[in-house]
Amino acid sequence: MTMPTPSDLMRRFARMSLAKRAAVIVAVMVNVYLLGIVIAGFFFADVGFDWALYKEAGRRVFDGGLYTWPDTPYAFRYSPVSAYLFAALTPLGYLGWSLLHIASLAALPRRLAILALVTFPFWADVYNGNLTTFAVVAAVAALAGSRFGAVSLFALSVLAPRPLVVPVVIWLLWKRPNLRLIFVAVFAVHLVLVLASGWGGEWLASFSRSADDFAGRVDFGPARFIGVAWVPIGLALAAWLTWRGKLGLASLAASPYWLLHYFLMLMLDTRELAGDRQAAVPGART
Repeated sequence: MTMPTPSDLMRRFARMSLAKRAAVIVAVMVNVYLLGIVIAGFFFADVGFDWALYKEAGRRVFDGGLYTWPDTPYAFRYSPVSAYLFAALTPLGYLGWSLLHIASLAALPRRLAILALVTFPFWADVYNGNLTTFAVVAAVAALAGSRFGAVSLFALSVLAPRPLVVPVVIWLLWKRPNLRLIFVAVFAVHLVLVLASGWGGEWLASFSRSADDFAGRVDFGPARFIGVAWVPIGLALAAWLTWRGKLGLASLAASPYWLLHYFLMLMLDTRELAGDRQAAVPGART
């Protein structure tokens, strides 16, 4: 598939209605503004908030206190199995972890990879050292029909559980019955490893405790403005959007908080991916 030239883009823009052109201009302006904030952060602020948390979890899983949250920014809620993996990844350092984010884009279709490189959510993910890029890359591959992508996404969903990836996992299990036993196998293997780690009880208890683990970071989530009332609204909206195949929007609806890098999930609703999704699953709604 050939890339559109600047002239092609300009002609498409000229054919849009006035309202659509205004929306595109606003979207570009917002992206440039937020991208500028993220880039400035690399030079003028402490980077790698999540990477530092992951490294600390990798230390604590051996030294103790993995799910102990004193008065510090530390608040780890991922699986203890992921903490062992972070310990193994620690030698990469923040630079190596960031380069791994960039390298993972090679698994995306070229247009999506370029889109990621010029938009703020990807660089916000690199800046923080989060896992959203890997979840999106795995989801794109899975939705295009890759079994390895599906297994990777299932593994991420149990190692680092969060509402953001739930709609994609549900859609895959709904539309691709051949993946259901694979998901059960991934879940079962992970459960055995959690039990063997000895951290299972403390991990479960951590979900009942609150923690100000997002202090100082920009949250655009609806729960910030309407509180827990968003939870039933968001779940209902996420269910409807999942049924419609709008998995990027469904992912945001399912999450009560929206960090900058979470908007990377919207790539799942691009036309190119929707076409791949329809080809991979005949009759699927897109």
